[in-house]
Amino acid sequence: MTAVFKHWLKDQLIALKQVRNCYIDPPDRNITFVRWHPDMLVRTWTGKAAAIHIFNEQPKSRKIRDIARFHTENGTPCLFIVDINLLPNHGTRLQLPQWLQFIHDLTSGRVYAYALTEETPQLYQMHFTATGRHGEYSAAFGEKVEIGDIRFNRLWFKDRPLKGEWLIMLFGDGHLWKEPQQRAEFTEEAKHWQPGYTPQANGALAKSYTLLGIEPGTPHAEVKAAYRRLALKFHPDTSKLPPEEAEARFRELTEAYEALCRANGWT
Repeated sequence: MTAVFKHWLKDQLIALKQVRNCYIDPPDRNITFVRWHPDMLVRTWTGKAAAIHIFNEQPKSRKIRDIARFHTENGTPCLFIVDINLLPNHGTRLQLPQWLQFIHDLTSGRVYAYALTEETPQLYQMHFTATGRHGEYSAAFGEKVEIGDIRFNRLWFKDRPLKGEWLIMLFGDGHLWKEPQQRAEFTEEAKHWQPGYTPQANGALAKSYTLLGIEPGTPHAEVKAAYRRLALKFHPDTSKLPPEEAEARFRELTEAYEALCRANGWT
């Protein structure tokens, strides 16, 4: 599925007047950095290169920082895009995991996320706002990203763990919502969304809830308790089912629980 998004994104970037070429999984001979090999490489007509890294599973925070540091030291802005299923629901309040905090801060207060819809891949953005409670943030989706141009930013942070200078690539004009009224309408519409933003992802997550015998919106503690109860029942070492069947059921339950954790930002 990531390959489909990469080809879609390449078509969007190639259509920009700024972009001379765009490579998917670029060969080493096209780049000066090998350790942190990007998923895509963009070259502009002015000779600037930018690296795009796409994550379909949760990265470690140190990896995010090391990738950004490596590219900055080589004079190459970078951009991070994540699978939308790694993000929490619109309106969720949570303690941000550090990897997500890093991407949010490095990408000027948003997280770019891709989704595969029935018609075509799409690019979205999520923003996290401090609620006033210690370390708690509220998640909100912005409008779809229309890739009308690309920008290169030079950011500076004075505090650890992102202390220092960073070169970052961004899409569009930088606004999460263009008008206050549009933000209000969008927020109202988003109340009805399930994690993942797309019919396919919603269906997959709905199946995860069903497998665990719980309803969408169930608190993490109850989800975890339901998973543990069923995992004990179907674990190959304790289940009365044939070993192969028990192992399959146990694996299915574990994958369902992990999918819900990723979608809701639970750790």
